[in-house]
Amino acid sequence: MNDGSLSVYATPYPEIAVFRALINSKNIPFPHTSAFSAFADGTMKFRVSSKKVLDQVRKDKCGYVYVLDRTAFHPYSRTGETNGMVMEWRSANVSISFKDYKNLF
Repeated sequence: MNDGSLSVYATPYPEIAVFRALINSKNIPFPHTSAFSAFADGTMKFRVSSKKVLDQVRKDKCGYVYVLDRTAFHPYSRTGETNGMVMEWRSANVSISFKDYKNLF
């Protein structure tokens, strides 16, 4: 699937960024699934495959959320429809390098 040109991907919703920063294969080292839904009224629902996933994150896990200048991003949708709640925003004008993530390794 062609997802377009090389870009930095982001979400304007901090709840989603925090969820994804915590629920990932580094923090959850066993098979699991996770998902989220966002609704037109602004509410969100987050799901994980088991209580074991939440117990693992509650131990001592952490994640990182980077806050970037929103004006450098534009809404993106594979279908081209970007009205309403757009989860994914992109920018080809934000420079990210390994040194920005040195504390992750």
